[in-house]
Amino acid sequence: LGQDKAYVIDSTKVRKTLGWSSRISLEEGLKGVVNWIDQFWDQVTKEPLDYVHKP
Repeated sequence: LGQDKAYVIDSTKVRKTLGWSSRISLEEGLKGVVNWIDQFWDQVTKEPLDYVHKP
C-alpha cells in the first residue's frame, strides 16, 4: 500500500495556541471508521492497491 509505516500526531501545539479540543474521543472516532468501512466495503475493495503519490 502506502510508503509510510506510521504517523505520530501530537495536538499539544494547536491546543495551547488556538485552544482547540477534540469533539469526539479516539474510541468514538475509531468506531465511526469501522462503521464507515462496513457500510462501504464493496466500494473499498474495488479501489486499487497500488500506491500513487500525488503532488
